[in-house]
Order: sequence, then C-alpha cells, then structure tokens
Amino acid sequence: MGTTRARIADATDRGRGWRPIASAKLALAVTVAGAALGALTISPPPAHAQATAVTAGSSHTCALRANGKMRCWGGDTDGQASPPTGPSFRSVSAGGFHTCALRANGKVRCWGLDNLGQASPPTAPSFRSVSAGGFHTCGVRANGKVRCWGLDGSGQSSPPTGPSFRSVSAGNLHTCGVRTNGKVGCWGGDDDGEASPPAGPSFRSVSAATNHTCGVRLNRKVRCWGLDNLGQSSAPIGPSFRSVSAGTFHTCGVRMNRKVRCWGSNGSGQSSLPTGPSFRSASAGAIHTCGVRMNGKVRCRGSNSAGQTDVPPGLSG
Repeated sequence: MGTTRARIADATDRGRGWRPIASAKLALAVTVAGAALGALTISPPPAHAQATAVTAGSSHTCALRANGKMRCWGGDTDGQASPPTGPSFRSVSAGGFHTCALRANGKVRCWGLDNLGQASPPTAPSFRSVSAGGFHTCGVRANGKVRCWGLDGSGQSSPPTGPSFRSVSAGNLHTCGVRTNGKVGCWGGDDDGEASPPAGPSFRSVSAATNHTCGVRLNRKVRCWGLDNLGQSSAPIGPSFRSVSAGTFHTCGVRMNRKVRCWGSNGSGQSSLPTGPSFRSASAGAIHTCGVRMNGKVRCRGSNSAGQTDVPPGLSG
C-alpha cells in the first residue's frame, strides 16, 4: 500500500513539473537563375508537409500534418515523442509523458509512459476527440459521453455519467469539458478552484492545465479560474479570441485577428510567441508554447531543455 502511494505521489509530482521549447530554423528552397545569379525563390512547402495542428506537452511537441501523418520532437524518455507509423490521424494531444491521437476511424492510439494506464485507451468505443493530461487521458465518445483512463487519485478520470459533452480537456489532477448546452463541467482536484467554473456564461471551448483552467465564452472573451500566482488566470479584458490553451503557469490564445496573445509566467520566454505572423492555432505546454502559422509552418518559444522547441526542418518557419 505504501509503495503504491509512493508511486502515485511521484507521478503527481512529475505531472506538476511539466517541462517544454527552443529556436525555430528557417528552411528555404533556393533557385539560382542563369542570368540572375544569386536570385532567391522561396518555394512554398508541399501541401502534405504543412502542419494543421500542434500540441505542446511537458517536454515534447507533436504536429499533425495535412496528410494525417504525425511528427514529434523533444523529450522522448518514455517514447512520448515516437508516434506509431501506419494509419493517418485526425487530431493529437500531448500530455505529461505520453501522447494520444485520434485515428480517422475514430479509434484512439496512445504512446509513451503508461505506468498508470494513461496510454492504454479502451478498444471498443469510437471517439470524437481525445485529450492527454498529466497522468490520465479523456475522450469524447461518438455518443457524447466522456470516457477517461489512467490516474484517478483525485477523481480526474471519473466524469459525470449524465450529461453529454462537445469537448473535453484533461489537465494534471482535474478535467473539464463543454457540455452540449455550452456549460462547463469539471471534476477532480480543486485545490485552487481549477475545477470550479463560473456559473452563468456558456462557453465555446475549455482548456484545463495544472492548477488553472481557461475557456472561450460565446462572446469570444476568455474567462479563467483557479491559481493565479503568476497571472496565468488574468486573461486580457479587451481582445476577442478564437481559441485558448492553458499551460502549467501561462496561457496563450489566438485572437480574432489571428495574432497570439499570452499571459502568465514568462521566465523561459514561453509567453513570447512572435507578434508579427498570423496563427491558426497555439498550444501552451509546461514551459514552452508552439503555434501553427497560416502557411502551415510551426513556431515555438520557451524552454528548450529537451529540444521541444527545435522544430524539424520542413515544419519550421
């Protein structure tokens, strides 16, 4: 019994200490014309090579390409950055030390650390979406019900049985989801109020992190709750947002003008994505952030302790 508790405590500590990003390298295709020696032609990347989504985990990052293939980089101590080959994927979610993705047939495939069953998805049901947390994973089934697996010491893997959900987000010791009526429901650890969403407003999306949670309301404003010791829950009041992603101690969102705005901890530059380019999406990890630009290239900023911000050639830009 004591051994089991010690293992779970160790797992929890690792989950609270997610680590992740570095510098992006620009790859250019160069054509030298005979009469115009030295003239450069920047060729657009092949459509299949472009990223459609990116997800930042603890110390690793994964990107989904337009052809449904996966590319991951960064920390790979438990195989979390070594995706399986074969069938294509529709979405991907990087957790603490594991990664899960949704295949085109609705089945979930996970890889990486599986000490608590977080990378062992159920084989029977089909899913609409999947979200990998610190040491647990949750997904929305085709019938709108949420199914979770992995660590459940705080009830983070025990969703309510009644309501149907549009989406779900697995944090460290808690989980939140948007119900079909637009209300947010949360379960699991609530030490800092991270599982106590505000009453009243309806939400488009929600993102659960370590000790705080953020969501985009119907009016496109971001509302956060939970720990705010570093400003991670102090969302800007003015701008409207397309999406929001909560990291360990920082939060980032894509504004309506497709610029990325971040707040909270910036000790490693994780809240400093470039202000110039326009982005399709952004994902806040432990101590790094990555985003997909409109041209399908990936930009990352923040800690690069395990190479999690070293975007591979062909995707960087």
